[in-house]
Amino acid sequence: MGDVSLESSTNFDNHYYVAGNKGRIQQVVISLLANAKAATLKGSQNRGIHMNIDRDDSSIYLSVQDNGIGIPKANESNIFDSFFTTKPADTGIGLSISESIVAEHDAKLTFEAIENQDHASRRQ
Repeated sequence: MGDVSLESSTNFDNHYYVAGNKGRIQQVVISLLANAKAATLKGSQNRGIHMNIDRDDSSIYLSVQDNGIGIPKANESNIFDSFFTTKPADTGIGLSISESIVAEHDAKLTFEAIENQDHASRRQ
């Protein structure tokens, strides 16, 4: 198994600060990256994760996209449910906890399936 590449990008030049609990926000980012990495383990040899930070006048957006095998449509509505998992050695609480943390910060964690030429990706 090869390594997973991680790219990051922003669409602005200045530094911006997000009000909130630094440790809890880090927990969400780590959970999203861990899920993206796990998804790429079953995917192609060119495993990759792209993290993007964007902003508008009032908000900052973080998206995490991977080139893994995607999430079956039948599971998409359950990914934020507590104890839902498709991984044999997983508790299924990472995305559920992440969704709660994001809600504590008056924000929303979402999922979007993105169809590509040879794989399905996800963005959160």
